[in-house]
Amino acid sequence: MPIPRPIALALRLSCLGALSTRSLWAQDAANEPVFDFLYGDRELFPSAIVCFTEDSPYAPADKDQIGDPQGVISVMLKAPTDDCPVRITFSETPFFDESHIVCHLPKAGVSYRVAPVVRYRAERLAAQKQPLANLIIRAVIEMQGQTTEISTKVVVHSVNDAIMRYRPRAGPDGEQDWKPDSKFLLAAYVNENNPWIDQRVTRHALDKGYVDAFEGYQRDGTYVKKEIKAIYDTLRDFGFKYTSFKEYSAAPAHGGGNVRLEGIRLVGDTLESAQANGSETVLILASIFRKLSIDNVIFFLPKRQVLLGIYTEEGRKRADSLLVIDPRMLGYQEFDVAVASGMKAFNAAKDSLMFGEGDDQAKLRLRAEHFGYLAVDIADARLNGILPIPEVRREFRNPLRDTEPDRTRSP
Repeated sequence: MPIPRPIALALRLSCLGALSTRSLWAQDAANEPVFDFLYGDRELFPSAIVCFTEDSPYAPADKDQIGDPQGVISVMLKAPTDDCPVRITFSETPFFDESHIVCHLPKAGVSYRVAPVVRYRAERLAAQKQPLANLIIRAVIEMQGQTTEISTKVVVHSVNDAIMRYRPRAGPDGEQDWKPDSKFLLAAYVNENNPWIDQRVTRHALDKGYVDAFEGYQRDGTYVKKEIKAIYDTLRDFGFKYTSFKEYSAAPAHGGGNVRLEGIRLVGDTLESAQANGSETVLILASIFRKLSIDNVIFFLPKRQVLLGIYTEEGRKRADSLLVIDPRMLGYQEFDVAVASGMKAFNAAKDSLMFGEGDDQAKLRLRAEHFGYLAVDIADARLNGILPIPEVRREFRNPLRDTEPDRTRSP
C-alpha cells in the first residue's frame, strides 16, 4: 500500500531536519573523535606513569594538550564552534578508576587533544610484571547535546619495560626527533627504599668485616672508596653474574617507530636472581649507594655501554672526585679491575659527559645527547621529580648465596 503523499513528505522533512541538526564533528568520518597516545601507539607503559611527579621536567609532556599535559591517553576531536564545551569520561579499567574532564575547545575547526587527569591505580601498575593484550579503554564524549562513545584495545606493558628513547609528537615545523633524555626514566629503577639493601647487602658486608661501619661522607674519600669496594665484593660473594638479557615484555607498536625499549628488572628481582645486565648492575649499585647517601651518576655511552660513577667526596661533583665502575666486570673480575676498566672508558668520553657550568651547560648537554652521551645524576633526578618505582614486598624464594664465585670466565 503506497504511503500517502502528505505523510511521505513529512517523513522526508523529518529526516532532513535530523540530518541538519547532527553535530558538525559527526558529519565527516575524518572528524570523529579518536584516542591518541603521548608515546607508543595504543600502549601503556606503567614505568613511565608511576614514577613522575606532576612538576617533573623529565616527564614526557605535551604543553598544547588540554587538561593533563602529562596525560598519556587523550582524545583528539575537532571543535564545531568557538569556545565549545565538552565533557569526556574514561570508563573504569583494572588500572584506573573512572576519570573525566570538563573543558572548552577554543576555536572552531581546530583539532585538540584532550586528556583527563586519569585516576591511576599506581600499585596495580607497579605490580604488572607481564604484558597484557587487549585491555579495552572506553571514552564517552558529550558535546553539543550529543553523546558519542569510542573504545580501543590497548597493550599494557610490563613495568620492566623501560623507555630508553621516544619520538614526541611532531612540532609546528613537522620536526619529530628522538628524545634520548627519556633515559632519565632509569632513575626510577634505582630504589634506595628496598628493604633488602639493609637486610641482606650491607648486613653481609658488616658480617664479613669488609668495613666497620657505613658512614659515607662523614669519613674521608679513602674510606668512602673502601665502602664502595665492600658493596662490590658483597655482590660478588652473592654469586652475581653479568647477563646480556635486555628483552622487553612486548614489542612496541609499528616496530618501535615511536619508542625504544629495554627490559630492566626491579632491584628486588635482580637481587634474588643474582644476575644482571649492564644497566641492572648499575641500577642495583646505584640503589645501594643512594641508600648510603653516597652520590652517584649513571653514564650512557654510544653502543649501549653504561657505567656507574660514584663521588668519593661530598659536594665535589667533578671528574677528579669520581670513581667509575664498569658493571660488566661484576662476578668475573676484582674491584680494582672493574674500576680500571670503568675509568678508562670514562676518561675517553668525559668531555662529552661532564657538561660544564653556567650558560654553556645546556648547549653542551644537547650536543652530547645528540651523539649518544648522557649523564643521569640520581640525586638530581630525585630533586626533579623522578621517584623509585615501588616494589611489592615479598620473601626470597631462594636465599642469596654466600659462595665463592667462579672467576674463570669473563664477559
